[in-house]
Amino acid sequence: ADAVMLSGESAAGKYPVESVAMQQRVISRVEKDPRWLSRSPEAASSDGTFSDALIKSAVSMARTMKAKCMVVVSESGSSVMRASRERPEVPILAIVPEVKTARWLNLQKNVYATVIDSKVGDSEKLFEKAIESAWEKHLLTSKDDIVIATAGLPYGTKGAANVIRVITGDAGKPPAFQKIA
Repeated sequence: ADAVMLSGESAAGKYPVESVAMQQRVISRVEKDPRWLSRSPEAASSDGTFSDALIKSAVSMARTMKAKCMVVVSESGSSVMRASRERPEVPILAIVPEVKTARWLNLQKNVYATVIDSKVGDSEKLFEKAIESAWEKHLLTSKDDIVIATAGLPYGTKGAANVIRVITGDAGKPPAFQKIA
């Protein structure tokens, strides 16, 4: 599930904080259990679009390169939804231009949304701001961390997912040549 809804005793009872903490522990334990991990999840459906292929490729790259997180830049949030649907093992930092979209995306599995104005400037500045946000959200731990970033450039163009970049936690710079362990 992407989210767990709390109600009744868990939300308004005598121990709401402890209740939420216990639910988090249960969910985390289940999601790490070998039996849960070995189940055969249904393959995410594909709509055959360029955007869909790009996101599937980015998720595959994140796995292969042992990325620390993914950055998905999206005007409407649909590319972020596609990425979340693929269930990557890493967090997804959603970069969107509107607060309403960010709030909605924060309910999706493994998504941490940030609002960045679509008038940010060029793509280099956009990815620098995305990396700053990843640090603020503690999604990165080292300047050498690999980040797989997708975007539709120029930023703010709906339905234009057309870029995959491999960058690092060092202000979005490309990684030095290294062998993937």
